Amino acid sequence: MQLHKLIFGARIRPSMTSPKQRPRRPKKTAKRTSIAVGPEEKLVLDWWLGEQGATSMSNGIRLLLENAEKQAWSELVDTARNSTMVCEHHNEPLLLFDPSTQRPLCRHCTNAFEVHKQVGLMRYCRRHLSGYHRYCAMCENDKTRREIPVPAIAASTAADLEQEGAVLVDVRRTKHVQGEIEGCLKLMYTEILDARSGELVEFLATIDPNASLVLFDDDGEGRSYGAAGELVLRYGMENRVYVVRGGIRELRSVFSERYHEVA
Repeated sequence: MQLHKLIFGARIRPSMTSPKQRPRRPKKTAKRTSIAVGPEEKLVLDWWLGEQGATSMSNGIRLLLENAEKQAWSELVDTARNSTMVCEHHNEPLLLFDPSTQRPLCRHCTNAFEVHKQVGLMRYCRRHLSGYHRYCAMCENDKTRREIPVPAIAASTAADLEQEGAVLVDVRRTKHVQGEIEGCLKLMYTEILDARSGELVEFLATIDPNASLVLFDDDGEGRSYGAAGELVLRYGMENRVYVVRGGIRELRSVFSERYHEVA
């Protein structure tokens, strides 16, 4: 009897040489969009795609949805993205941003806040997942790069243009971040975006009206494009304004003896 229990009652351990078992499927899988069409629908869809000159099914679906919603594709993407960005507690859109916690909020999240904290809240950009006050600078820069031609040049090309009389302009600074670079002119980024203050007009009056302007910021992706776009759009400086690809970082890597902060 004891032997029977030892043989048939003991747990059988899997062999160490047995093949590895496949992991179990998760109970829930990500939702997918599947499209099943009948023969007539396929006939009409293929005909319509050919008439519209669509290069692929994806391109054709974009055209269909843009025509149906009367919106550009980028706007439809934003609408779809924003529909998923809601507060998990109140099921309301995330429209505010708390800079102290770096957390997006809905309008009901702020009900328990003190007034001084409510005043410090920012608006929330659901495209770039960041806070802003009056407008999202990254959205404006994206629009500028799409619609206004501003050449991006290498640091070595910027130095060549400077030798030919171009003016290097540091647009990294705001009223909150002071400082300047040796050998360059400084122009506040906000002074270009808001010309009503008068500083931009005074600045332009100090340089040769035919000189090219080479703008640089921290990394070549942010303020320089916004500032250059404003100069082209408002003041007709097309073919005279450039941005340095890579910004001050690239300038310093190419010319280590220049572009240092003035104490």
